[in-house]
Amino acid sequence: MACMFFSRCYTAHDRRLASFFGRYGRLIAQYPWHIVILSILINFLFGVGIINFELETNIEKQYFLENSQAFKDREFLRTHFPSSENDFYAYSLPDYGCFVEVIIKSKKGRNIFEKPVLSESININSLIRNDIVLKDGNISTYTFEDLCAKNNKRCVVFGDEVLNPGFISNMSSQNVTYPLYNNILLSSILAQTSLNNSHVISANMVRLRYFLSQNPNSTDRLSKLWVKEFINYMENFQTNETSVVFMYYNAMEDEIQKSAMAEAHLFPLTLLLMIVYASIATAGKRIDCIHDLQNLGRIGVFCALLSLVPAVGIASAFGVRFMNSAATMPFLIIGIGINDMFIIMSGYAETMDKDKMTIDERMKRTLMTSGLAITVTSLTDVLTFSIGYTSEFNTIKNFCLYAGIAVFFCYLNQLTILAPCLVIHQRRIDRMKHSYTCHVTKPRKQLRKEGRSSCYVTCCSGEKPVSRSETESILETYPKRVVQFLVHNKISRLVILAVYASYITFSILGVQSIQQSTKFSDLAIEGSNYYTANVWDYDNYPLELPFQIVFTEPVNYEKIEIRESIDEIVKKLKNNSLVRNDFEVNWLSSFIQYDGDNIHGKNFYTRLKRFVNMTNAFKNDIVYSDDGESVIASRIYLFSRNVRTTELQAEFLLYVRAIAESSGLPCIIYAPIFVFCEQYIVLISSTLQT
Repeated sequence: MACMFFSRCYTAHDRRLASFFGRYGRLIAQYPWHIVILSILINFLFGVGIINFELETNIEKQYFLENSQAFKDREFLRTHFPSSENDFYAYSLPDYGCFVEVIIKSKKGRNIFEKPVLSESININSLIRNDIVLKDGNISTYTFEDLCAKNNKRCVVFGDEVLNPGFISNMSSQNVTYPLYNNILLSSILAQTSLNNSHVISANMVRLRYFLSQNPNSTDRLSKLWVKEFINYMENFQTNETSVVFMYYNAMEDEIQKSAMAEAHLFPLTLLLMIVYASIATAGKRIDCIHDLQNLGRIGVFCALLSLVPAVGIASAFGVRFMNSAATMPFLIIGIGINDMFIIMSGYAETMDKDKMTIDERMKRTLMTSGLAITVTSLTDVLTFSIGYTSEFNTIKNFCLYAGIAVFFCYLNQLTILAPCLVIHQRRIDRMKHSYTCHVTKPRKQLRKEGRSSCYVTCCSGEKPVSRSETESILETYPKRVVQFLVHNKISRLVILAVYASYITFSILGVQSIQQSTKFSDLAIEGSNYYTANVWDYDNYPLELPFQIVFTEPVNYEKIEIRESIDEIVKKLKNNSLVRNDFEVNWLSSFIQYDGDNIHGKNFYTRLKRFVNMTNAFKNDIVYSDDGESVIASRIYLFSRNVRTTELQAEFLLYVRAIAESSGLPCIIYAPIFVFCEQYIVLISSTLQT
């Protein structure tokens, strides 16, 4: 009963839609030019919003989850723990800061601490510090030394310790321990190391990261301008003993923009190929200048291309910036548009067997079948992109928004431009006019009787088609015959089933072994500096992260049970294999170790202030109340082991958050990379949902 009900419901609606398209077919048969011109004007009217077109260059907005927990945690840190200009610690940053970085690799696998190589490395360090000069105006000049982030009045350069004479002397006597040396994580500085009993014998690579000041009232603008000077300088930098690659704070954004522009030439090439393909697919088996359909094929491509104008215009009018993911949308729309074009033209070809049929009747029959077919396919596409728009990822939402609008207008254009052009095409055929010159011509036999040359007969003759087979191209006729033969042959049917079974089997096996992976080098142009730098980094350096345990509300640090709870959090984290247990930056344990016998009651905060002012190391880690009688927020730092893979990063994020939630204290655990990692957790669930 249910099947009968749905069958009747479908049939009733099918008839209503077919009837509507039949009436529309009669309408366009009467006013084809009016409808074509009106449709083109409407497309350009909706495309006026292109004047507000903007590219989205912010990587976080494109590829990361907005309003995620990591974003909220970062905003809390920025608000409560602003970076200090003169007491800078890289591990305390809520993000990666403003920096430039070089990775120096010795040529021919030589030790980076051999005299010629070491001398060149020291020279590179000196050049970056002093020789890259920013000219701001006609008078002011700035070097890195003028704009750097400082600690104890010295510029902060992560890794420059290995270029100091004391370190070099210890290297020569093999007194440098690895991976930790004097509270310095050498594993993040030196690479391709040779060890002897955990002591460094040699290394082939060294990484130096130069941090710049980000004071919004003074140095932030200058620092970013200096980075541009650094890029220009390093792009032409030549060395003898070493190879050098560089990175900087927003290199990924620049590289993605470059890679997007590098693929821009593919769109006109694709458009050209689609025009050629449409022309070949609509060309008959022999040259006939009357019923030649190639112009209709090119119009079908034009309809798809035109739909991009209102898609970009409407989205831009509502302030939606164009993201890199949407750059692939034109390729998709052209493919969908050509598919719709073939469906309409196939329906039109079915009317060729009715020689005495009027144009009104032809268009009615064409759209009663083809109009309904492309409505179903287009509605399916629009629904699919509408569901995709519910994704948590902005880049997918952006693509689906642009593509959904473009598919809708592509559908309208096929019905309001291509379909009326069929009427114009048929009128031309009825008047025996040439498909290109629109001059009245004659059948092939008649021109031969008149003594016309073979070239003239070939290029200027034509006849009205009386059957579908006369209009079919080779691409329509022969593939159809081949498929029919294969489907009716027993052996080929078995081969088809075997191939399909193999396809399903390998698909299932492939899905079971699929892995999440994000390499920043995959986002770059192969062979570029950024690509090489990321490959060197990924292949040679562990990803060891500083992360912060942040207490977001006042707690009674003077109470021993609270301190024990904090110690328990630290111990649980250190017990995990992903967290280093030999290194931490902990103001509370340092304070207790320094003055443990004298801290109680309000005396705790008085002595704490004295301790912090004396050491300077923890000034950025404690936020006092206005009256100075309590601590309203504080933080402790631990360091992870190598979490290079996305699986480890997701596991690490989930683990530390579980510790924070179960602690019973108002705390969060945060690392800058969590902004990236958040997507790995929801990727599978979001994909399955959509």
